Amino acid sequence: MPHPAKTLLCNLAFLAMSTTLGRAQTTPPTPVQTQPQVKVAAPVEPIPAIVEALRSHAVVGLGNVEFRGNEQTHAFQVSLIRDPRFAAVADDILVEFGNSRYQDVMDRYIRGEEVPYDSLRRVWQDTTQVEYEWDLPIYEDFFRVVRAVNGSLPRTHQLRVLLGDPPIDWEQIHSLRDLQQVMGDRDGYALTVLRREVLAKGRRALVIYGGQHLLRRNTVPNAADEWARGIIARMERDQLGSAFTILPETRRDLSALQPDVAS
Repeated sequence: MPHPAKTLLCNLAFLAMSTTLGRAQTTPPTPVQTQPQVKVAAPVEPIPAIVEALRSHAVVGLGNVEFRGNEQTHAFQVSLIRDPRFAAVADDILVEFGNSRYQDVMDRYIRGEEVPYDSLRRVWQDTTQVEYEWDLPIYEDFFRVVRAVNGSLPRTHQLRVLLGDPPIDWEQIHSLRDLQQVMGDRDGYALTVLRREVLAKGRRALVIYGGQHLLRRNTVPNAADEWARGIIARMERDQLGSAFTILPETRRDLSALQPDVAS
């Protein structure tokens, strides 16, 4: 089970969260501006498309649907990782669901070394996030799949999993303020890991994070800064590199936007 301090702070953290009408025209109307036609969605094979994106981009962002464990997106993630074409172009996988304090534990585990389970489980259980989403079986399974894939690859071509959540030691957390100070700027920390371990080394990475972390544009109306505050927005704003992003949608009926999507 997660650290007792994390359990005690769970409820505290949740408690802490918490048209203009047209005018009659008195002058000749201005020409109506035609809206650009929206390009309809066209089917592509997803795994080959992501492999091609990794050939032309150092970073490919893949949104993770985080609500009670989304089996559909998890199934796609592990199918992608198991495909030999992926390991042929990717070097790293940066994930949100892992405490970077245990990066060494993860490195040893996915290399195939024996790691005590009590140490391994802290990777996904003892993160800065208190909602227990990442303690669902699909996240542990994700790491096991990477380990299995690496078992079939030469050591020099094995995938590395980078843990993007800020390092936290729950033995030192005694209040909500302690948690907030350690958590700090989560996206900023993830970008630091991405910059140091991937971009600076000329490597290529798949970034699996919640969709909000992958947005480029600020969704707040009339915001002073057009850029969002997430990982991809900051990376491209600071011209550190360009990314290809995919935001899966499994919870809405997309056929309402384009009927033939259902096929």
